[in-house]
Amino acid sequence: MQSNSEQVLFGLRFSSLTMLKQNSVGLRMGQVSKVVEVEGLEIYCSICKDAAKDLSLSNTGGSESWFNSHSVGDKSEHIVEPFNVSLSLLGTSHQNLSKMRM
Repeated sequence: MQSNSEQVLFGLRFSSLTMLKQNSVGLRMGQVSKVVEVEGLEIYCSICKDAAKDLSLSNTGGSESWFNSHSVGDKSEHIVEPFNVSLSLLGTSHQNLSKMRM
């Protein structure tokens, strides 16, 4: 049974994220193609105590320490077991960001 001070949280974790630039051959002018590779992607669910008091990670030093201090029980439950995924993204570029100066 869930008490008033416990909340069910859903989240994503991953061990590595890499963005690769694709070859522009075959793309129309102004199009940009990228491949994003995610390793060890986990989708999980966990019951956390006192989560409603502070869902912000800004004052805690990171998500892992926040999760460990608020979780109930030994660990979170995987909704989907860890897996690797590769995403291909295609978009338009109105200006070349590499030439911009700050």
